[in-house]
Amino acid sequence: MGQITAKGNKQVQNKLAKLAKGIGNKRPVLKRIGVALVKQVNEHFQKQGNEQGGWAPTVRGGQILRDTGNLAGSFVFEVKDDSVQVGSPVDYSEWHEYGVPERNLPVRRMLPLPKTATRIAEEIIKKYIKDLTKK
Repeated sequence: MGQITAKGNKQVQNKLAKLAKGIGNKRPVLKRIGVALVKQVNEHFQKQGNEQGGWAPTVRGGQILRDTGNLAGSFVFEVKDDSVQVGSPVDYSEWHEYGVPERNLPVRRMLPLPKTATRIAEEIIKKYIKDLTKK
């Protein structure tokens, strides 16, 4: 890990020290990213689709992927080392996320697309660093 050394103005030294400490501990920013990504999943359930468009309707009609609410309420995030993972422990979540053509189950992406997840993460990281330098 790199080291930041500051000489001169005490206020600058304090800000650099806080920035170095904040950047060294990635957990807070990764938690913020996880919360934002789960929020994005919840928005997909509300809109019944993602940034690519609406989900294919079901044979039964009604709200898509909302029979019991079990799937919609199951998405969580986990911070691991230098990353955050978002997903659902519900066993059939993968079937809907990726589709099962042989069962006529269409793709219904619940997770943010990689480009959207990257944009969200970058915005949060920029704000986090900006907040660290304000203190």
